[in-house]
Amino acid sequence: MTTAEILAALDDTQSLALTAWAEARRVPRDIPSDHSPIEELIAVMVVVRNRRARFTRWRAENDSYKAICLAPAQFSCWNIGSGSNHDALMILAERLLKFPAVPVTDEVLRECLFLAQGVIADVFVDRTGHADSYYAPNAMVPPGRVPVWAAGRPKTLIGDQWFVRADLNAEPSHA
Repeated sequence: MTTAEILAALDDTQSLALTAWAEARRVPRDIPSDHSPIEELIAVMVVVRNRRARFTRWRAENDSYKAICLAPAQFSCWNIGSGSNHDALMILAERLLKFPAVPVTDEVLRECLFLAQGVIADVFVDRTGHADSYYAPNAMVPPGRVPVWAAGRPKTLIGDQWFVRADLNAEPSHA
């Protein structure tokens, strides 16, 4: 399958789950910590849900979860040429689409698919402070740098990422 065919075939749940998988799966899963890795996966998905109210602000064609996840230059994991994370994501997406009857063997993706259904059904509470954006300080260059769009805005730390409400003109989502 070509990249265009893969992207066209994905549904909302798959797009949302794959986005969280690529953006937050690096949370240590075998090391006890002060946060749940599930909370970080949910938080990434809630950011997508929060963007639905003003989807055009985020360059999405419509307010579907898929359109928001795949909007140009919004989630680096979907950017062609962004490196091994994108490549791994596309391999996983193609496997999901080509073999829908085969159980998902990647534990984190299986978890993300389940969590995505809950986010779409509005089951999970928004613990991000109505964030519509996030960043990982350790992934910034130099590490720890605060992006310009996040400077001076209230932030909520969940896992290894800061969740920020960058679009202060938007009404917070009801979640």
